[in-house]
Amino acid sequence: MSQPIPSSVKLPSPAVYDKLKLTAQLILPAFAGLYFGLSQIWNLPAGAEVSGTISLINVFVGVLVVWLKSLHDASGPQYDGQLSWEDHDEGTSLRLTRIDLQALENKGEILLRVNRPGESMTG
Repeated sequence: MSQPIPSSVKLPSPAVYDKLKLTAQLILPAFAGLYFGLSQIWNLPAGAEVSGTISLINVFVGVLVVWLKSLHDASGPQYDGQLSWEDHDEGTSLRLTRIDLQALENKGEILLRVNRPGESMTG
């Protein structure tokens, strides 16, 4: 299980993350394909080199997006509470813990982290 990130680490805002993700998933691949295709049709210079460079930049941005998501997931702020799964002699029970009461008042939906027996209750 991943360790919680230190509070000194600043995560980017959701808007920044969404822009990076859009860039990696759509914008850079579109430009790489566009330039390569146009270079073949119009004899633009270095079609493979330019589109390859854009693709390498895209790989880097994609890795950055995955890394930021893993930091965000490890930080736990996306959860409004925890649902603990507890096994007993009589059966299994579920217990709500660490509930953000403000989230219950202000949201139409909440997101709970599920803790199964033997898992850490951090996050």
